[in-house]
Amino acid sequence: MPDNSVKSYFNLEQNQKSLSRQYGVFFIVGIISFLFSILFLWMFYRKFDIDLVISNTLSFILVSAINYLLSIRFVFLRGRFTLLKEVFLFYIIAILSLVMDSLFLLYLVEKAGLWYIYAKFISVLAVSITTFFLKKYFVFSK
Repeated sequence: MPDNSVKSYFNLEQNQKSLSRQYGVFFIVGIISFLFSILFLWMFYRKFDIDLVISNTLSFILVSAINYLLSIRFVFLRGRFTLLKEVFLFYIIAILSLVMDSLFLLYLVEKAGLWYIYAKFISVLAVSITTFFLKKYFVFSK
């Protein structure tokens, strides 16, 4: 019988057995990353008074490093690439996600008039599924 305890959801090998389970852990890692993203965005934008897009970019760079470390620990088995190439591809996808994220963020704040934190939440949700599949089948595939 499979182990369904909370601890088992953070077992990398167990998470490879089901796409829905793997995406669930990816989602949890995403929530953690999102919380860091909000913290960094708030810090750069409100505390240091840095432009919104630059703040979002700085936040995204830091959060991508955190996300990579959590992803290789809990979500994805290392793939066919060397560590350097894997990190490079991970960041290429992160950059594509950053572009999509920034465009959504700008539109939602400047055109739709949403508060930047709400806009960030909507933006992250919009790009997460695409990001999962790109990482799973392009970066971490065997």
